[in-house]
Amino acid sequence: MGTNLQSPAGFHLAAFGQNGFDYLTGNAANLVGDFVAIQVLSQAVVTVTVGVGDALTSVTVPAGMTIYGPFKSIDLASGTVLAYRA
Repeated sequence: MGTNLQSPAGFHLAAFGQNGFDYLTGNAANLVGDFVAIQVLSQAVVTVTVGVGDALTSVTVPAGMTIYGPFKSIDLASGTVLAYRA
């Protein structure tokens, strides 16, 4: 990951979005990078790959929900999300 999440300073930077975010809407192309959270602004269908844990494939996520994890890629089929960088 781009930020050392093991250190308190690195963790807090990522937790509060200080490393930036990507705004994705509609049928966005596959976004590759290190991400710590996906905030759903309007109901979205997402596919994500992760470094640790289970990937999600074509999962519908309701508006207002934020999912957290060490995401490696995000593919948006529909909806609008903010993808927070690690």
